[in-house]
Amino acid sequence: GKALDVSYDDVSATNPALADATIAKLSQSEDEELTPPQLQRYIKITSAISCEYCCGAKAITFPSGERACGCAHSFAMRGLAKYLLINYPEISDDDILAELGKWKVLFFPGIHEQKAAVLESQGIDSKDYINLASNKYRGIEKGQTSGAGMVGGC
Repeated sequence: GKALDVSYDDVSATNPALADATIAKLSQSEDEELTPPQLQRYIKITSAISCEYCCGAKAITFPSGERACGCAHSFAMRGLAKYLLINYPEISDDDILAELGKWKVLFFPGIHEQKAAVLESQGIDSKDYINLASNKYRGIEKGQTSGAGMVGGC
């Protein structure tokens, strides 16, 4: 957070301008070039998470690593993934995916509250951000109402 000058507290429906500024900061590395090994990791990670509550994309990248979604949330998650891969190569793919998940939960708080309740009712750990925000249990919350909308522009 400090290196990018962002905090989880910066994404809130009560301060849309700060949320949008934070999303823009997270997006800054989105156009960075990756080495072939970094690109392989990037594709693996970004294929496992989507921006389904905003645009319905199956993942934030296509299997080639190209952008699959033009939503600001996806730009932020892709940018953060690249930033972490480039600057912190020792971080595991699952840890990067979980970090993207934390931000996704902040972007879509209401529906993730509902999803957490459904996961818990089925005995699945909803405090695990891969369970909660990745595509692992995508759609498990179908039929639930989202309550609060998304934070940040689409």
